[in-house]
Amino acid sequence: MKSLILSVDGVDLLPYVQNKEEGRPYEMLFWKKTQEQQYVMAIGS
Repeated sequence: MKSLILSVDGVDLLPYVQNKEEGRPYEMLFWKKTQEQQYVMAIGS
């Protein structure tokens, strides 16, 4: 199975999780991991 990467923006989410950064880097963020694959989708900026 081939990978599909539309774009990579490199936003570090750790400061948001640690409450060191305010706001939201994306409107929505989804991820799914199975034993075989990982999927990530971010909407908005």
